[in-house]
Amino acid sequence: MTEHTTTTDRTITTNATASCETAPELARIAGTVTGDGDTATVARSTARDRVSTIRDSLTDISAVRIQIVNRRIEHTSEMFEPETDAQYQATERLQIECAPETAADVVVEVTDAGSTIQSVEFGLQEKSRRELRNDALAEAMNRARKRAESIAAAEGVAVGSIRDVTTDTIRVRLRSEIDRRQRFDEVIFRNRVERGCAT
Repeated sequence: MTEHTTTTDRTITTNATASCETAPELARIAGTVTGDGDTATVARSTARDRVSTIRDSLTDISAVRIQIVNRRIEHTSEMFEPETDAQYQATERLQIECAPETAADVVVEVTDAGSTIQSVEFGLQEKSRRELRNDALAEAMNRARKRAESIAAAEGVAVGSIRDVTTDTIRVRLRSEIDRRQRFDEVIFRNRVERGCAT
């Protein structure tokens, strides 16, 4: 943190950091499904059948929340250490959105249905993310102003209007306590604030 007073332009510069945290609103589960076959058609059909099995197993999740985000078919001779003796392998990558509290159960169901889980991420809807950012920014501004007022009082002057506000860093960090299933989406703002001072 840098705070200083200058007598030439009568400004005070303060830095402030604020954060907000809340429970996540959604979980995103990424997984892959593969299908093997002696022809590309058979491999693709096998993979799609397994995807259908996964969809059928997730009866509590809307179909629009289960998406195929990538598809590919490869000849196994072009693959590095393929895990099949078939000539072709089809891969479909899924993304599933669900409520955070159901994520563990969804992972089990999807795995049992034939998918390999790649990642599980927790986050917020965009509207909630914006609201958190605004709350953190308002708190950082309030802290910066209080620091500026303290410096001004020590110099025997009063804080005037804001001269400049700069947001140096906006960072979203996910904190996770897996055992307790408490997950928070934290938004951290670092703000550099310059305030004019009146004598």
